[in-house]
Order: sequence, then structure tokens, then C-alpha cells
Amino acid sequence: MNIDFGFYKTCVTLTKTADKQTANPGEVITYTLTTTNCGDIELHGGVDLVDQMLGINMNFVLAPGATKVVTKSYTVKATDCGNLVNNASAVGHPVDGSANVTSNATFTVIINCKSSLGDKVWEDTNHNGIQDSGENGIANVTVKLYSCADVLIATTTTNANGIYSFANLNPGDYYVVFTTPSGMSASPKDQGSNDAADSDADVTTGKTICTTLTAGENDLTWDAGFYTPVVEEKADLKIEKTSNVTNANCGDNVTYTIKVTNQGPNTAANVSVNDILPASLLYQSATVSQGSFNSTSGLWTVGTLANGAIATLTLTVKIDCGTINSTVFDLGAAEGFNLFVLEDLNQPSSDTEGKVAVGHNATFGAYSIGDKLPANSGDVLIVGNNLQYTSGQIYNGNVVYGNTTNLPQYAVTISGGTLRQDNPIDFAAAKTYLQGLSTSLGNYTVNGTTTFQYGGLTLTGTDPYLNVFQVNGSDLSSANSVTINAPNGSVVLVNINGTTVSWTGGLVVNGTAITNVLYNFYQAQNLTISGIDVRGSVLAPYAALNYPAGVINGQVIVKSMSGSGQFNLSLFGGNIPVDKNITNVAIVSSTTTDPQMNNNSANATITIGSTTGSGTGTGTGTGTGTGTGTGTGTGTGTGGSWTSVCSFTQGQIIYTLLYDGGNIYAGTMGGMIYKSTNNGQDWTLINSGMGVGFIWSFTNNNGTIFAATEKGVYKYTGSAWVLTSLSGKDVHTIAASNGIIYAGTWGFGIFKSTDNGSTWSEINTGLESFLTVQAITINNGTIFAGTVGGGLFKSTDGASWTKALCGYQAIWAMGSTNSAIFAGTYGDGIYRSLDGGLSFTKLTSLSVAFIYSIVTDASGKVYASSLTNGVFVSSDNGTSWTALGMGGYGVSALMVNPKTSDVYAGTKEGAIYRINAENNATAVEGTEEMPTEFRLAQNYPNPFNPSTTIEFAVPVSGNYALKVYDVLGQEIASLIDKDLNAGTHKVSFDASKPKR
Repeated sequence: MNIDFGFYKTCVTLTKTADKQTANPGEVITYTLTTTNCGDIELHGGVDLVDQMLGINMNFVLAPGATKVVTKSYTVKATDCGNLVNNASAVGHPVDGSANVTSNATFTVIINCKSSLGDKVWEDTNHNGIQDSGENGIANVTVKLYSCADVLIATTTTNANGIYSFANLNPGDYYVVFTTPSGMSASPKDQGSNDAADSDADVTTGKTICTTLTAGENDLTWDAGFYTPVVEEKADLKIEKTSNVTNANCGDNVTYTIKVTNQGPNTAANVSVNDILPASLLYQSATVSQGSFNSTSGLWTVGTLANGAIATLTLTVKIDCGTINSTVFDLGAAEGFNLFVLEDLNQPSSDTEGKVAVGHNATFGAYSIGDKLPANSGDVLIVGNNLQYTSGQIYNGNVVYGNTTNLPQYAVTISGGTLRQDNPIDFAAAKTYLQGLSTSLGNYTVNGTTTFQYGGLTLTGTDPYLNVFQVNGSDLSSANSVTINAPNGSVVLVNINGTTVSWTGGLVVNGTAITNVLYNFYQAQNLTISGIDVRGSVLAPYAALNYPAGVINGQVIVKSMSGSGQFNLSLFGGNIPVDKNITNVAIVSSTTTDPQMNNNSANATITIGSTTGSGTGTGTGTGTGTGTGTGTGTGTGTGGSWTSVCSFTQGQIIYTLLYDGGNIYAGTMGGMIYKSTNNGQDWTLINSGMGVGFIWSFTNNNGTIFAATEKGVYKYTGSAWVLTSLSGKDVHTIAASNGIIYAGTWGFGIFKSTDNGSTWSEINTGLESFLTVQAITINNGTIFAGTVGGGLFKSTDGASWTKALCGYQAIWAMGSTNSAIFAGTYGDGIYRSLDGGLSFTKLTSLSVAFIYSIVTDASGKVYASSLTNGVFVSSDNGTSWTALGMGGYGVSALMVNPKTSDVYAGTKEGAIYRINAENNATAVEGTEEMPTEFRLAQNYPNPFNPSTTIEFAVPVSGNYALKVYDVLGQEIASLIDKDLNAGTHKVSFDASKPKR
């Protein structure tokens, strides 16, 4: 048997063609689609032909080998740019139900589309680089199109509305160049966030960046702004200042001539000159060639000054030495500010612990101000113009701005204060004052030594009051370390020259406190401080400070400042007396731009021959190292006349004086101790070979004299000075009472001896960290200690201390009468207690800030001295004071001679003066004769009257108590319990008012 099999196939094919390979938008393309049945059987189910782009969707029956041809036209659209791909499919359906067969066909036609680029050139009237409403187009501006291969493609010009366009461009990379119209400048590019409204032209070349045009793209975002620049008027103002004399005396008139020259090229408008006279110069008259002069403010309003024109001011002043001697150093408007900037400040981070003032614009970020200030500190941040504060916090006070601010905002907190718009500081006046102050300090007489060796600067001073150094800015810029050595408690003024200075490396300040150190950059215009811990304050009012990193523990006063350095609160508190070189500064300014700012200030210096009166006095000195006695000058005042007693070698500052048993002892800087047995007529050096540098203080304990020095306490045997066991410490003050000696040291607290100096014990319980002790006094059995930095402490048992209530923390001198205790401060006058030391109140009756000595006499008078102001006396426990003269003599020590009622004043120049104050004695009186034994005299008028006078005598200085007892042995009154000088004394006793 035969079995046969038959086979067939199903098949369909589709082909597509077009009459064009390329086309442009708007042209017609004719497509031909050919479908063929390539199988053995008829596709009775039909063939589906689909071409979505051409809109073909049909079905037809196709016999084996048969062909179906379909043609369809297509009009090219603008959106068809590039490759126009046409897809079609044919699907055959066999009638026997076998699987469908499919064929696909594709044809691509390249569509060539042109692109365009352009837009507008406009007049940017506000120069901000953004097309604002109302800003018009600029016609006839030449615009060129380049390929990014720098091939020029086309050139066009803007129409009346400033519009330009480059059309029919092939896709590709292009840039545009705008030709700057004559007399105009290009606006800043790429301002704002809207590309269609900003300027795209480089301000120098007029060229845009490259951009890629795709096929058919119409990019209308390439604009350019131009503006007509304002021609800046410039005038170089030069100021010169001269004086008719360079040397003058108190009371003399001095004439200054200030000349302002406009060196062009344009006219200067609103010209003014600030000439704030130092306090020591009293205005007499002024003559101006133009404008007007205000003698109160020191402002010369010049007005308009043409190119080449000159204006002059002739100013006559009088030298007032009384003002020189009473003027207290201060930083003017910058007083109390941790950071004081005359112009702009930009600190992106960091902090200032104290107050901040900025004269113009200030920018802060991640910044804190005032965190170390007490609550309710007033205006903590003051900005003269615009304040921008992005994040941080202001503590303990107010924020003040002059013009605009972004505050308040959530990222900035103002704690304990408010935000207000105000101008509480005259920064223009502050600039004149501070620049004048800096220049004046730069002329101070140098008395310290400066060495520069092996990359290290060493500054060494020996003056216990003021040490002045001159440092080359070039040396400081190249130094890797700076070391300052100065006596404890002294002021350090470091004058640094040079217009460009940088400071980095190490810094050590030995001896004095950093609040007494001032670095004066009196010439610097550019100052860089980086990577250093500056110990002290910086005065640089002419300088732009670049301060990227580091810390400054002190006040900073600069012209402008930028950087992220830190400022710690440590205000300058030193006393810098007025120098005999008086510098007067004048500064010119104008609203017209000045291209040369370095000739806008000028100064003239005059030297005062003497700040004291005139007179004569004689004295002699004997012994090795003593001075010869030709002392000159008498101080005058309402209390009488001062007579020169003697004058030691120049530089031997008289730091302490002691009267004991008819002898006077004088201790000096240089470590000399002199003794006089005839009221100061003759002196003998009695400590040769002692080997100390400073004799700070004397005391007498039961007939033995002790001297406080920088090397410890010395005891006088009558023939030699022997160092006690309290050695190796800088002892500044020493006092004795009831056989106990108290010694106050600089940095180690207080020590006492109960065995006449043989042994010493530390008694610092309760002093906390305030171990810098400058003064001690003993009143009615209570010991009072004055510290520098910690204020007053008192002790009733000589073992532990409690804080006394006093409003100032730097105590320099102390004294007491039977009913009052006095604390002389370093910067805030005298404080007094009338309640046994429970509280101290500032005395407003004596307007002298720096008190260096306080002594009392047997009558209860109180004498106080200032280094420059002279000597003052009070007969009513400080309620009122009388000036005794000596202003300008540099009084450094006081002593009362109980035998003669004479007051002795030692000076910074190594001289001793004397005045007799007997006629002013009240209450407890010291008599003429010196006793040789303890004696209690007969009372008068008689012992049975309610009121009586008790006379007694003590042969040596010391602490004495005089008490009254009844017949049963009970104490009914304590008349005296205080330090007394050797001599005869009288005290009144009213039995009707007993005291316990």
C-alpha cells in the first residue's frame, strides 16, 4: 500500500519605497507599498496592511503569487526635522486556519530643517544686567554669529526695538559677539535666574558662550545689555599741617597752619577737614580762606575746591598744662568695644565675646556677639549703614543699624535686647580722634629696649608705670616669636611702624597683665594677623585688617576688617599719661572720589618743655650711687608750696617712702634704698649689693624695717638687708599690725609672719584665683587687701578672706583713718567705706581716675596722689578734696612726717618734694617733739569733764589701739585702732557718747 503526503507553505512580503531620499518641510513625499503572497495557497483570510504615518489601514485577499501595490502621499511638517522614519506592516491570514504570516517594511527620509537664534540688545539704565520694565532696546548695534570653530557665519544689526535674528541656520554649535555701542559699557552677565531677561555678553569681549542649536530650534534668549557709564569725578586732595614752633611751654600760644590742595583732575565737592584738638590744647582763634570752622566740633567746612585750588586754615591754640596733667587716656567712641571698625566688616564665621561697632557695612555668618557680657549691656552691635546677618546670636543687648538690614530672621537670635534703626555713634568724628590718638602715641618717647635676633623679637622694659617700645614692621613681619618683659602692673605701649605689616607666630607677655598692653600700628594701611594668640589690644585705625584665623585677647580698632578670627573680651585698662610730645592730626575728606588716600591726613608735633611750675630747691646726697641735690621746681596748690628736697640719679623712680624714728627711707626703681637722718637734706645709700630691681614698699614692725621687692621680703638689721624666707616672689605691698607682718605678692597671694619675718605662711583661703595683691591696709584690727582683677578682700582673723563690696576690681592703693577706709583704683578713682569695710562707695568729690598712693596723717587727713594730676588732701574723710599741686611732676609715692606734719612726695624723675601741712591739722594731732618712749599724758581740760583730749606718744611706727575702761575694767570706748607714725598724738574723747 502506498501512503502519500502533500505540503504547502504560507508567506507574505512587504516592500516600501519613496520618491525622495531627502526633503524639506512643506514638500510632498510619495510612498509605494508593495504586498506579495509568496506562498502556495490563497490568503482567503485576507492581508492587513497598516501604515500609521500615512493613515493606511486596509484588508484584501491575495492569491498565491499575486501582488498588491498601494501609493500614498505625505506632506512634510516643520516638526519632522531630522530622520523621518516610516514603518508599515502586512499580516496574512491563511484560510485553513494555520498561523498568520507577517512582513514589516521601513523607509527613512532625511528632513532638512533650518534653525534660528537671536533676540534683543537693550539699554540697561540701572546697570543691573537684567531687562527691567521701561528699559528700551538699542538700534543699529552690530551683532555677529560665529560657529564654535570661530568661523564667522553672519552679521546683522538690531532694529529700532533692539531686536536681531539669525535665521535659516543649520543645526550646530554657535556663539554671538555684540559690538559695544560707542560711549557705553557692557552690563554684568548672567544676573538673576531668567535666561530670557539677562545679559549674556562678556563685559570685556562682548562674546557669549557656545550654544548648540538643534534642527528647527528657534532660540531667542541671547541678549546683551549696555549702559552709559557715569564718568567718575576724581580729585586728589592733599592736606598739610605745620606749627609755628616745635617747642613750647605751658601757657604758650601755638599757631597751626592747615593747607588743603586739590591736585585734580576734577573739582572736589563737599570738602571738609576734621581737626579735633587734644584736650591739652585750648582753642583761641581761627581764620579760614574759605568756608567756616566750628571750634566746638573741630570741623572745617571747606566746600567746593577746584582743580589746583588751595584752602588754608590758621588755628591758634593755647597749651594748658593743667589739662595735660588731668587728662585720662581713653579710646574715645571705641571705649568699651571689643571690636571697633571704622568702615566695612566681613566675617563669615567666628565670634566676638564683647561689643562690636562697625562704621559702614557689616556682614556676619555663623557668628555670635556679646556672650561674655553681663545682662542688659545696652547696644551690643552697632552698624552705621547696612547690616547683613545670616546666622548666629547676639547676647545681652540691642542690635542697632543705620540704613538697611535683613533682620529679623529665624536663623539669627537677639537675646536680651531689641532691634532698632539709629545712629548712636559719630564714626567720622571717631575716625579723626582715633587716627589722631594713634599718631600721637606713635610719637611717644621710647624708654624700653627692643632686640631682634634669630627670628625672635624681645622687648624689655623696666619702668613700673609705662614702657614704650618702637618695633620695625618689617621685623615683626619676619619674626617667628615675640617676647615682652615688663614689671608687674606696668603699661606696655608697642609702636609698630610700616605701611604693610603681617604678624604670626608666638607671643609671650611676662610680668604685666594683658589688659595693660597696647599694640599701636600707627602707620599700617594693610595689616595681616593670622595663626597667633595676640595678648593685648590692637590700635590700627588706618589699616585694613586681614584676619583669617587666630584669637585676639583684647580690644581691636581698625579701619576695615575681613576674616574669621576670634575676638575675646579683654578691654584695655592701662593708664597712658599724656606725653610731652603733643601731636595734633587733621584729616580731609570729600564726596568726590579721591584716588590717593594716603595724603588725606597730616599732623604736627610740638614738644612741651615742662608740664610743671618753676622754682628752686636744694639737697645733697651721700654714699655710693646717691643723687646730687639740685632739685628744681615747686608745685603749687591751695594747700601751700612744695619745696624740692633732693634729686637722685635720673631714672630712680621713688616708689616708696617711710618715716621711722626721725629717719626717712626712700626705695627706688633700680633697687636702691636711701636713708636720711635730717628730714631729707642728706641721703645715704644703705643697701649696696642687695641686687634687686624694685623697692616696692616699706613697713616697720616693732622697730624693724622690712622692704618688699621683686625678689621677696628683706629685713634691715641696722647695718645690712637680709632676705627673709619669703623669697622668689614679687612682693608689692607689706604692712604690720600687732607684731604680725602681711605681705601681698603679685600672683601668689598673701603671706604673713608672726615671728618678725623669720618664717612665713600662706593665707589665701577665700581669695579664690585673685592672687595679684597690690595694696594692704589695716583698720581697727581688720586687714584689707586690694587686688588687681579681683577687687577688695578683708580678713578679721588674718587667716581667711571674704569679698568686700566694691564697684571696681583693680585696686592700686589703700589707706585708712580711724573711721574710714580708702581704696584707690586703677581707673575709677577712690572708693570709701564708712561702715568698717562692709561696703565701699565711689567718691565723686575727686575726679581723678588713677590713684597711685594714699596716706593718712595723725590728724586724720587723707592724702591721695595720681601720677600726672598731683597731690590732693581731704580733712573730712574724703567728702571734699583740695589740690595741693605737683601736677605734672609724676608723683609716685607719698609719706607724712609726724614730727613736722610735712608731706613728702617722691616722683617718677627720682626727686623728692616737701610741703608743710601743719596749718590744716584737725581732730587727731601730731606734735613737734619725737618721743623716745611710750607715754600717756594728763588729760585736759580735766578728766572729769564729758569732753576731754588725751595726748599720747609712740616712739616707733606701728599699729596702736587706745581704749578707755571704767573702774571695773570694762571697755567703754575704742578711740584708735590703726597704723600710726612715730610721734606724739592727741585724740578727743566725749564720755557722753561711749563707744564699744
